[in-house]
Amino acid sequence: MVSLIKNELLEKVRGAGALTDVDLYKSMTKEGRIIPEDRFNKLLLDLEILGLVKIAWVTKDERRIEAAEEEKDDSAGYGDAQGGGSEDGAGGDGAGGTRSQSGSSRGASASGGSGGGDSDADKSYEASFPGLEK
Repeated sequence: MVSLIKNELLEKVRGAGALTDVDLYKSMTKEGRIIPEDRFNKLLLDLEILGLVKIAWVTKDERRIEAAEEEKDDSAGYGDAQGGGSEDGAGGDGAGGTRSQSGSSRGASASGGSGGGDSDADKSYEASFPGLEK
């Protein structure tokens, strides 16, 4: 029965595009679905955890609920699309050779490259921990 209510909530949100939790609760009540407030909040939380809706606080007592957009499988170029970050956490303007030098070695190991863990960057990272000898 819970999944039926979740589906009804999701369909109402998708139909409206975006609405407040107060409006959604009133809409469900008008249709004869009396849901306790704590269960209503749990259902909204479940939908948010599943990634089906996005919830943001508008005021102290009111939340905005909108249907989540369908994500496209665009794994190639994901880091560039975000703009600003780099693999080494150095920041966002891409200045200097630091990013290409340290980013390329970390990018290869993070993406399952054939580094094998023996690169200079890996050795220097491991050497930074005192008392750890191979």
